[in-house]
Amino acid sequence: MIIGAGLIDIAAQTRQQAMQGMGESAKLEQNREMQSDQLKSQQKSANMATVGSLAGAGAAIGSVVPGVGTAIGAGIGALAGIVATYL
Repeated sequence: MIIGAGLIDIAAQTRQQAMQGMGESAKLEQNREMQSDQLKSQQKSANMATVGSLAGAGAAIGSVVPGVGTAIGAGIGALAGIVATYL
């Protein structure tokens, strides 16, 4: 009967190790997904900053002709920023 008890203990240990491995795997997957979401958020922020910067630059250049030139320059700059973020 001692051999049977030893096999049961080995099976229980194996099961416990498998459950620990699955738990660790799930934790790693959750961390990977969180990092991926953070990276997407950072990329979106960078894209918006690019659009804003180019809109500001366009407005500054367009301000040579106050009013209309500023608005047109800002629009062209923003459009250039949007295009630049997708290239």
